[in-house]
Parts: sequence; structure tokens; C-alpha cells
Amino acid sequence: MPGKRPRVTHPIILPSQVTAIREAMGMSTTQFGEYCQVTRQTVRNWESGRTEVEGPARVLLVLLGEKFDV
Repeated sequence: MPGKRPRVTHPIILPSQVTAIREAMGMSTTQFGEYCQVTRQTVRNWESGRTEVEGPARVLLVLLGEKFDV
């Protein structure tokens, strides 16, 4: 039955959560960037709030946040 599609909401990853996840994993910004397949600068931008985590990285960080209870 055609109808209105439910709105998809994406979880928000706060800068403090990015830092907490990275620290819980015991990684530097460079190591964490390699792990997430982004640059060190991207990780720094996430942690400072200059940019938001988007796409597959957001899904990865949501899962890591659940694993590390962040």
C-alpha cells in the first residue's frame, strides 16, 4: 500500500563522544583516523565540532560508542 515513507533520523555524534571513543580505544588522532579511513585533520575537526561525522563513519562511531558505552 503506497503511503508516506517514515522519516529516517540519523544519530548525532557529539564532539566529546568522538574524543571519548578515540581515548577508550587508546588511539592517537592519527591512529583513529587510519582506523576510520579519514585523515587526522578530519578527526580533529570532528573533535572540535568544526564538522559533523557523516556517512559510514557516523555508523561506525555509533557502533563503537555502544561497544565502549560512550
